[in-house]
Amino acid sequence: MFFKKIFNKKKERRDTLIEIISNQLLDNDPVGIIDIFADLKARGYTELEVKEMFSAVFEGEIYKLNNGRNKEFDREFYLNALKAIK
Repeated sequence: MFFKKIFNKKKERRDTLIEIISNQLLDNDPVGIIDIFADLKARGYTELEVKEMFSAVFEGEIYKLNNGRNKEFDREFYLNALKAIK
């Protein structure tokens, strides 16, 4: 039972992050995210793989906010981190 609770929380977190990334892509917010997404897809990654990679970067930025490293979301750093994905 304990493991099922952990798995469900991880799945919920993953699904939420994928939804956030999907919304960012729909809104092109931050500006330029669509171009980075298209570039990675052109390199052969699937849509889901790219969204998962973006989710990992986004989650890192949220971690910094939650732990007081950043006072606000750093869009420029976020975009540069996405661009660095190969």
